[in-house]
Amino acid sequence: MTQDYLQEARTALEIQNYSLAINKYKSHILQNPNDSKTLNEYLEALNNTLSINKKQIKIAQGVFSKLSSKPKTLEQCLDELQKNPLNLNTLNELGKISRNNKQYQTSIYLFQKILTYTQEPLIEFELGRTYIQTEQFQEAENLLRKYEHNTSLPEDLKIKLPDLPTLLTNKKYEEADSSQDIATTESKKIATTKPSDLNQETISQAYEALKNPIQDPAKIQSLAIKAAETLSKQNNFTQAQKILNQAQELQKSSDIAKQIFKTQIQEKNYLIRNEQDPEKQKKLTKGKLETIVTQCTTLLQTSRDSEIHLTLADALCQQAELNPLQKDEEKYKKAITALQAESNPIPDNQMNKRSTILGKCFLGLNLPQTAEIFLKQITSHLKYTPETRKTYLETYHLLGQARESQSNTPGALEAYLKIIEKDINFKDTFEKVKTLEKKN
Repeated sequence: MTQDYLQEARTALEIQNYSLAINKYKSHILQNPNDSKTLNEYLEALNNTLSINKKQIKIAQGVFSKLSSKPKTLEQCLDELQKNPLNLNTLNELGKISRNNKQYQTSIYLFQKILTYTQEPLIEFELGRTYIQTEQFQEAENLLRKYEHNTSLPEDLKIKLPDLPTLLTNKKYEEADSSQDIATTESKKIATTKPSDLNQETISQAYEALKNPIQDPAKIQSLAIKAAETLSKQNNFTQAQKILNQAQELQKSSDIAKQIFKTQIQEKNYLIRNEQDPEKQKKLTKGKLETIVTQCTTLLQTSRDSEIHLTLADALCQQAELNPLQKDEEKYKKAITALQAESNPIPDNQMNKRSTILGKCFLGLNLPQTAEIFLKQITSHLKYTPETRKTYLETYHLLGQARESQSNTPGALEAYLKIIEKDINFKDTFEKVKTLEKKN
């Protein structure tokens, strides 16, 4: 019977009988509350029944201002959304239910959807919490850091928002004393750490393997890389580097070298994010990009990895953009050359970023028509999802710039409005729309 509900819902959707589809989806979801894929299909079906206008948006925001003190059940959320798909309060409750069910991408999608209608601090906090649970620490910090010293929040929100410095600061681990056994010291530290913070088993195995290097070198390298990745997510870069260096000493490996490089860049990104002085931040960024270019050039002497080519091209492009008034054409050309030098087949998951970098470079070289060609290669198939959010917004922003440079005001507006309907606060998009509206 469970499968019948789902099949009936999809059949109804095909003939655009949205009311029947929604009822069938609801029956299936109540029987399968952890089926995130079907929940997403249900939300999409709801969107298809809705013709959004300014009045509905105002009503939706009004609903959210009256937050319910009593949490809703999944069934209550589905019932209320059937009556009003823009009930932001209910979308918020459903986002929290999805997060509790470990449906993190659905939860992120729902909170992001609410934020397209209202920049409510409480929702930004809920989204930030979800980012943290999925170990997307940079996204969480970007979203929540602005509230850390905010004294202008209403009193009721100050009560609901937790201690942000604690939320944003991940536990760090001191370096082991050189006179002590590293594995023993780390084991003691790991024993006091919550399982959700560190993959205890992986790190313990890595330290034990490094103590007894009789095992298969490939297995040691694999454990070292996994342990380093976990430690880096906790901003414990010193221990991550130590594990990798020890593994590299046992046997040289291009995979270890690549992970050492990644860890160095992650540490530099962390320092940049936490630097408050704009000038120092700019200096750190410049140093990071120089490191990337140098390290990628070295790695490419022994590897033709397409990801390294992509990273090098991105860094060269960013270097050229550091001084907008003195654009370095040679850097843009070198970035394009780095992408053209790829000899291995390019994975599908790198194609969008590759086209975005080419779009940036040709814009920098004052070739907006060429830039538009590469950017449209992405927009022709790119759909907005929680996973593609960054690429989607960045691509349409670049496309808008390319069309502006060609004096194509309607085309630029079309691109920028794609962003506005998803995130009104993305970069300078809203100001650009206001300026273009006046011209039009």
